[in-house]
Amino acid sequence: MVKFQQRKETVIELTTEQWQQLNQHCEVRLNQVTMFTVEEAASIGKRLGLTLYRMFMIFTSLRKFEYDEAATRLVCTDEDFITALRLAEI
Repeated sequence: MVKFQQRKETVIELTTEQWQQLNQHCEVRLNQVTMFTVEEAASIGKRLGLTLYRMFMIFTSLRKFEYDEAATRLVCTDEDFITALRLAEI
């Protein structure tokens, strides 16, 4: 799988709706962290956003491998997006 992924660079994108949903989700988390702890802990919420984006990229890369996709620009599926959000809730 690693060799397959290394053949070509892949750019993974989110739809406009997914970006909006991600921003809303992370804003809520950021507000919760800063409300219940010190403001300096805001980096926790920001790291969650980065972790979520990484999960989107991993799931999309796995689908690329599964379907033997040759495209270099891929859009995250709603299914993968929701799965990552649910995992982040845990």
